[in-house]
Amino acid sequence: ILLIGSDSMSVGDQGRSDSLMLVSLDIRNKKIKVTSIMRDLWVDIPKYGKDRINAAYAYGRAKLTIETIQKNFGVLIDRYICVDFEGFAKIIDSLGGIDMELTSAECQYINKYSGDPNTLKGSGIKHLTGLQALNHARNRNSKGSDYDRTMRQRDVIRAMIEGLKKSNVAKITEIVSN
Repeated sequence: ILLIGSDSMSVGDQGRSDSLMLVSLDIRNKKIKVTSIMRDLWVDIPKYGKDRINAAYAYGRAKLTIETIQKNFGVLIDRYICVDFEGFAKIIDSLGGIDMELTSAECQYINKYSGDPNTLKGSGIKHLTGLQALNHARNRNSKGSDYDRTMRQRDVIRAMIEGLKKSNVAKITEIVSN
């Protein structure tokens, strides 16, 4: 399953893929594996030539993004989920938020950029709203490089999956329908 996080922020703005992750469901071993694709990788985009992989979404949305990944990495994608910033925050909020282990620098970043009135203090396990989780996943400033950013994104996805595991079928259906 390809997860596409679009950086679209307004109606009519197609945006680029801010985040790309492959989720593999290993039924036999009862594991979920999440692999990030760095958004600035230079790849061959069918009919467009060489460009960053996140441009594939801007050129041809999910269909071209999938074609690009399949062509460049030989990975067959069965399904995809695409969500923009607003939709991502709504999913987290519909789960009642998520718990994350954060450093004080990560809390400061979230407080500065999320626009959420709930201030996070110190470090440790914090309960994040949708806006806070979105800004944590997008954070490139408080620690490290884009590798650290993709690690934060995977951690947020894992926390979301844990939230979904605790949800009833009606709640999961509501989330998937929106």
